[in-house]
Amino acid sequence: MNTHPRHLLFLVSILLKGIFALLEFLAGFAIYLTPPDFVGRLVHFMFDNRLLADPRDPLATLLLHEFADFDLKRRTFVSIYLMLHGLIKIGVVIGLWSERLWAFPVGMTALGLFTVYQMNRYFHTHAPLLLVVSIFDIFIIILAWREWQAVKQKKL
Repeated sequence: MNTHPRHLLFLVSILLKGIFALLEFLAGFAIYLTPPDFVGRLVHFMFDNRLLADPRDPLATLLLHEFADFDLKRRTFVSIYLMLHGLIKIGVVIGLWSERLWAFPVGMTALGLFTVYQMNRYFHTHAPLLLVVSIFDIFIIILAWREWQAVKQKKL
């Protein structure tokens, strides 16, 4: 087993990415099963008191605005997006973990495309979570590139 610190960092990073991807898939599935009006009511219940305490609370304002009109069409899009996004990342993580050579360029490309989309959304919404996730994805791309080079050398 490779115990190089860079390799261990790579494994921990893709494990975290895999856990997040699984949670993303499960959230999408839960949203798909949940009636649209329930999601709006739940967000309202969770953040209405926060707005009463601070009417300028950016998180509460954003979430209440985003989920105020969470209709069936939007719920379907969000749930399918989260499930597909999660499944793709789970597939990438499995491929990277098992050191399949094809998984490195596919994984780096997928994470790169997700990062471009996330940054596009960030510039529209200014949601800090998108920035954090994008930075983490870029970090994993760099680690994957280095790991790919090491795996190619090992397999030659």
